[in-house]
Amino acid sequence: MDKYWDFYRKNDFINTRITSIGVGDWGEGNDKLYSIRIHGDFVNNTYRHYDLVFSGIRIKNFRCKGDYPETFLNKLEMMNGTVITGLSVDNKLKKFYVKLELAAEKRIFNISFQCETFWAYGVHYRGMDYTNVYGTPEYLKWAEDRSYVFDEKYFFGENVTELPDGYSLSVRNYLHRTERADLSYGSKCEFRKDGNCIYSYTTYDHHHHSYKDFICHSNGHRYYPFHIDLYGISFIDVDTLDVFNYIPRGYDNDYGLPAGESFIVVSVNYNKETDLIAYEGCYWAGPYDVMVGKLDDPLNFDPHLISVSEYFDRKHEELPEIDFASWDEDGLTVKYETDDGVEEKTVAFDVLKKEMGKQNKQRLD
Repeated sequence: MDKYWDFYRKNDFINTRITSIGVGDWGEGNDKLYSIRIHGDFVNNTYRHYDLVFSGIRIKNFRCKGDYPETFLNKLEMMNGTVITGLSVDNKLKKFYVKLELAAEKRIFNISFQCETFWAYGVHYRGMDYTNVYGTPEYLKWAEDRSYVFDEKYFFGENVTELPDGYSLSVRNYLHRTERADLSYGSKCEFRKDGNCIYSYTTYDHHHHSYKDFICHSNGHRYYPFHIDLYGISFIDVDTLDVFNYIPRGYDNDYGLPAGESFIVVSVNYNKETDLIAYEGCYWAGPYDVMVGKLDDPLNFDPHLISVSEYFDRKHEELPEIDFASWDEDGLTVKYETDDGVEEKTVAFDVLKKEMGKQNKQRLD
């Protein structure tokens, strides 16, 4: 909580414009609790944007002049574009006491409430940044600071994955661990042919297992996928040993990392007839999904992906865990569990291509 509280105290939110407001609710015993999430834009600040999150709000502690609390909360999500003209948050006895004044359409709204949780933090940009950070000065500095782990005193095991046609991947793992945390980790990897190293690389990721197959591409070459980092994906051309490493900048983060949150790939499933690839994986601690993109050029691929979960009906309260099933004649088939057992759904090729075209148009507009 300290860093969120410090951020609130060090930044001025007065006269900042709200870009969106989200209101959520849930039941807790006989009570209904609410959360309010505010996205806004700073004026002349190091951060361009900010988020304010108030959670664990009880109606009995919510006050708004001229409206019933439930009525006002329902209206609040429609009040985008309002300006914060007053904000105070006091932290007393593990509760947060909030007074908020909003100006909208020549009206002033004054509300006050108590909440159990309060977050305030800034972001430099909104949304997903697909910029490749691999090889940038900030990434190289980040890697150099962790490279001390490649000392034999931190070595904790080696594994070799057998690959087709006499190839293999040897991975030597290193870990600096204390009772409280893993301070640094990484692996020294060798791509081998008949036991001889033909390409080596270093990875600072210990979440992935080595892939066991090559991608036989429509261009006649074979490619092997691997991971330099938790995020992104790399490909080596088995026939030429040319390599492309991709680590997206991802979502903004306040931890000083060169790569923020993005989709974590755990399996790659290529379709030779269409040059589409389906990545199975998730966002950190989120449900499994399947993301689809183009792989017409594995050494210079388009990193923009579309989510298969977007094409599910919403009869489920929460989106199910989605797994790759197969590429079929008509499209991409995925599977997921329901109360009735395992079900499958096929998303047609024309739908996938249409959505990728729509995404591309939005980027260019």
